[in-house]
Amino acid sequence: MGAVPLTGVKREEVGAIRYLATGAEIPTISDWVYSNYPDIVFAQLGGDPVLPDPVDTVIEVVLKE
Repeated sequence: MGAVPLTGVKREEVGAIRYLATGAEIPTISDWVYSNYPDIVFAQLGGDPVLPDPVDTVIEVVLKE
């Protein structure tokens, strides 16, 4: 799974990203591969993530005010 693109959201607007079911924080990724896409924020779920719900996992994106 790895990185999930969050289109339409600017990096400076993101306050937090977390799993809705558990509240666990999800970091963003900004290594050299993803820097080729400066207008897209990528949520890093990990190389082989264990998701809270195997069918329908929801992530919450909290924007800064």
